[in-house]
Amino acid sequence: MQFGPPDDPPLELAERPPPRKLREEPQPLINTYPLKRKLFIALKWIGALVVIAGLAIFALLYFAEREIYTFTDEQGVVHMVDDLDKVPEKYRARVRDPARK
Repeated sequence: MQFGPPDDPPLELAERPPPRKLREEPQPLINTYPLKRKLFIALKWIGALVVIAGLAIFALLYFAEREIYTFTDEQGVVHMVDDLDKVPEKYRARVRDPARK
């Protein structure tokens, strides 16, 4: 019986291949950080402009869909209102419907 360290290492440890080295990324020839920063800033501004343009188009379509009622009073003055309740009762029969042109 042996009480000291074994003479040969266990077979399992001896047959393991050495760990692989991680491959290093090649360094670029120029510093691309300023270019990436400018691209990021440009994309940020383009995104902001797209959002502003979308909101502007939405606002134009929202307000363009409003109905405008026209009526002519006794003096011959043409009035335009956006709500039928704003037309006086005596002129409601003469209101032009915005759907009919």
